[in-house]
Amino acid sequence: MTIKGLFGKLTTFLKSESTFFKDVSFVFGGKVIVAILALILTPIIARLYLPESYGEFAIYNTIVQNLVVLGTLSLPLAISTVKKDEIPKVFTLALAVILSFTLIFTPLIYVFRHLLDYSLSTSIFSKYWYLIIAGFIISSGIAALAALNIRLKRFKLNTSVSVSEAFSAKLLNVGAGILNFGTIGLLISDVASKLINILILILKFPDRSVFSFTNKTHLKETLITQKEFPLYSMPSTWLATLSNQIIILIVAFLYDKNVLGQLSMAISLLNIPLNMLSNSFQPVITERLVNLRDGEKSHRFYDKMLLIISLISILGFTTIYLLPASFFTSFLGAKWSKIETIVNLFCWYYIILFIDQTFQSGFVVFSRQKSKLFFNIFDVVLLGIMSGFSILYKVSFETLLIFFIVIKSIVSGSRVIYLWKISNYEQGSKRILR
Repeated sequence: MTIKGLFGKLTTFLKSESTFFKDVSFVFGGKVIVAILALILTPIIARLYLPESYGEFAIYNTIVQNLVVLGTLSLPLAISTVKKDEIPKVFTLALAVILSFTLIFTPLIYVFRHLLDYSLSTSIFSKYWYLIIAGFIISSGIAALAALNIRLKRFKLNTSVSVSEAFSAKLLNVGAGILNFGTIGLLISDVASKLINILILILKFPDRSVFSFTNKTHLKETLITQKEFPLYSMPSTWLATLSNQIIILIVAFLYDKNVLGQLSMAISLLNIPLNMLSNSFQPVITERLVNLRDGEKSHRFYDKMLLIISLISILGFTTIYLLPASFFTSFLGAKWSKIETIVNLFCWYYIILFIDQTFQSGFVVFSRQKSKLFFNIFDVVLLGIMSGFSILYKVSFETLLIFFIVIKSIVSGSRVIYLWKISNYEQGSKRILR
């Protein structure tokens, strides 16, 4: 097929999916606002905080994200994919699980906070254990409410709230930086912005029909019905979260907080286009894949979207890679001297990561949680070997990053290929864009 013919096929596809791309464009518009805010305020914030403060914030954020996955049992993912008549039961179960986890683990984190700090070579638990708990509770609630909005096709609300959170977080960061609050300023800004987010979601709560006032027996029955999520999706999601953030933990263990802060800043910069694009497509793709699973007909939707997403990813992250060498130090300040090297290395991985992240819901929609779990176990095993080797031989920072990027790229690419084959099987397709 010629290039002209290929783009002709894509044009026809875009016209046939006008409603889909209308939803994507609205969500994308909101994400663009978030990205613009980040690009405007990040240089200011970078000059107000030391890399060491960003390093400590990276450890805090890693802890909270892992707790959210473990403490929700992946039930927010269930909310966004179950049939509509099951939404009230699953949503109620998710809230009950979050409450139970909070009551059990709050005293445990407090009692063992010094031991946890020792194991991670940090002081985050001792100093800020209460902010870790607050971050977990609020982030878990947001995950459940955002998933509910996705399932109810309330994309506008999620977009508005994410813009509000990003705006408030950046402003609070600037204010705390001006007052020279340091690390605690970053942590409080994160918790406060998420609190604003969840309050808006609660005030915009649809109605009581999505909340099932029930007893323990009904909750247990619902948990059994949705057992694939805590049994397969939760371990898989946690392993994926851990594998993505294990580089933070290794760098925290092997190097100083300045290096960790440089890495954290580089990743946060790359996450601006990643989240802007993948989070725009992901909720709408999830909703569309659910419809396809439930019987809606579409001619190779997954195949064509995969091609479009791949082209966007290659174009976007190649452009970032080609930025002038002096761009990042001019943008952030001279103290962020390692950013350019880190960004250039990570760009190649992010090309594949963007595609992988955008289509992750396909594992759930096509009931392939076990396969996803296998991929994530394989990922963590390889990264565990890498970690042991790096610690034993005390490899350089750049060598560690290369090891990490190669392993993550192989696993992400394998997941993309696997989902493509599964989608072809489900839809009866044999080729891309015949």
